[in-house]
Amino acid sequence: PKDGWYAEYRDLLGLKRLHPSAELPSVYHPIDSDVPDMFQAWQMLRYVDTQIEHVPVEGDSVTIWTSNWVPWIWSVRDVIQSEVAHTALAYWQAGRRKKAYDLYRGAIVDAMYCSTVPGACQGTSEHSRRNAGVASDFSCSVAMFGRALVEGLFGIVPDALEGELLIRPGLPREWDSASIDTPDVGYTYSHADNAELFEVRSHFNRPMRLRLHVAARRAQVAEVTVNGKKADWKCLPRVGEPVIEVFAPEANGAKVQIRWQGDQPAQAECPAVVGAEETFTVEVSPGRLCEVNDPQQALKDVSREAGSFRATAAGRLGHRTVCARVEQGDLSWWVPVEFEIRPALEICNPIVDWEAGELQFAVANNTGKDLQ
Repeated sequence: PKDGWYAEYRDLLGLKRLHPSAELPSVYHPIDSDVPDMFQAWQMLRYVDTQIEHVPVEGDSVTIWTSNWVPWIWSVRDVIQSEVAHTALAYWQAGRRKKAYDLYRGAIVDAMYCSTVPGACQGTSEHSRRNAGVASDFSCSVAMFGRALVEGLFGIVPDALEGELLIRPGLPREWDSASIDTPDVGYTYSHADNAELFEVRSHFNRPMRLRLHVAARRAQVAEVTVNGKKADWKCLPRVGEPVIEVFAPEANGAKVQIRWQGDQPAQAECPAVVGAEETFTVEVSPGRLCEVNDPQQALKDVSREAGSFRATAAGRLGHRTVCARVEQGDLSWWVPVEFEIRPALEICNPIVDWEAGELQFAVANNTGKDLQ
């Protein structure tokens, strides 16, 4: 719990040592199976952000290694696009749509445009070097590229046994239009002038209710309509950005329009690096701070104000995540506060000149004050 992710395994025999460096399946399978809560899922993906090597592909698009283990081992130490796509799906499921799209697009571009088989769902990346360009169009790659597209990017998650269709779009915020159609379900999305419109098509063998989860563009909801009639909505408890839910009794033909107004939802402002035992301030204004959740026990002496809190970094060294519940306008959600705890002072970049008998180094000051 103090690190924020599931360990890979513990030895069954001998010293029964814990091996904490998880590979990607130990992150995306639990999230895909609804094992962690929303706070744990966010922390687990921060482990991927900070402990798994990222490889630039194009622009913000990236691909990643399946683990940080060495030496190379087939399938558990490689660049495999099916696993990158599955990790992207986990990011969408946790509400991190920007990073999810960057990973998914990185997997698509790397597999289909930068591989030995152009246009294919390539298995291993050319970045692997050790075993590059194999397993073209394997079912694991094809299936995960499809699942990430339908369930992640477009957020289509039907529960036909219960007669309910959940749509939780993971579309990039800058997109103004998108459309998808599968044999069973599809929808068209458009956005203009702070108004979003979802037109849903359902072709299941039975009627389906619609639950639509939409990330808020603004802090206030001016109006929600379903098929032109005013509809109720509610705010859902989420980490990352505020999300509202709209219900429609019939999914097929449902036209849901949401008009937003007010300010942009607040984000946390805090130092990226904090010295151990140093006090720092986190700003969440214009939101109103309600409570602080510190699952990794990274803080002590927390003092809250209306739009900020002060605390002392007291946990283990490393990347840490705290969540602050914020209210703003009509909405309430958990804002992630992400920072790294380092020693207050660090010796960096040592260089030894043996011939001159000299040692050179830099001292990094990770505190919030000038030091003589």
